[in-house]
Amino acid sequence: MDRKEINLETWDRKIFFEFFKKFDKPFWSMTTQVDVTELVKFCKQTKYSFYASMSYIVLASCNAVQNFRLRCENDKIYDYSQVNGQFTALTKSGNADIARRIHFNQDFDTFVNDFISLKLETEEQRIPPHPRELYDDVVFLSCTPWFRFSQLDPVLHYSLKDTIPRITWGKYELVNDRYVIDISLAIHHSFIDGYHVSLFLDEIQNQIKKLLNTKKITI
Repeated sequence: MDRKEINLETWDRKIFFEFFKKFDKPFWSMTTQVDVTELVKFCKQTKYSFYASMSYIVLASCNAVQNFRLRCENDKIYDYSQVNGQFTALTKSGNADIARRIHFNQDFDTFVNDFISLKLETEEQRIPPHPRELYDDVVFLSCTPWFRFSQLDPVLHYSLKDTIPRITWGKYELVNDRYVIDISLAIHHSFIDGYHVSLFLDEIQNQIKKLLNTKKITI
């Protein structure tokens, strides 16, 4: 794990960190609507998995915004050079299981292939249930492809005191000729304010455009 320790004394968010770390629930959550028209059309045209593709875009966006890479461990702040993912998949019995950690490979095809392979292993229960280890260099990813939602609050284990973002999206739908999706973020207030969420949301659009340009796809 390549990470850099942040000097707390010179860090511009020290006052926020010292304030929010004392809270029983320092996470705040919000849900907003995101236009994913180009990504949906790309997946329909190329037959790529939307879940895998959206996970790639979300992780790429998290990695592009420093505040989403920050973690607190034993009262020390670290900036990870790269954050990876842990995503949910349904088993044969219809229960959601957290798949093992997936490495964020910046090569889109490699990431998607790894994602699909891990998802299938989980669905077919060819791997044991997810271990209880908690990795700090991850973002928790999930989706509800069956329905949209207006708000979603994540399950939190207060005693663990982790600072890992939780990001969930719902079913995409066609609204006024545009595909939109509801995306929920549960993030630690020591690191992330509304401004940083706006950077993340802007980055989603940037990463979608970057992907289409890389693949030379015209939508």
